[in-house]
Amino acid sequence: MSGSIVTGVLAIGIGIVFFIGFRKIVRKFTKGESDCCSTSACGSCSCQCASKK
Repeated sequence: MSGSIVTGVLAIGIGIVFFIGFRKIVRKFTKGESDCCSTSACGSCSCQCASKK
């Protein structure tokens, strides 16, 4: 019984992490954003993302 509970919790955790990663990939391709655009100072991408917002 407790084995199935642990398996369910792990499946939910893996599903959440997968969803977050998939959403990030989709956002990157559909909106043309890079990872540096999510930071306030535009990170180390030489602020190319400032023109895409």
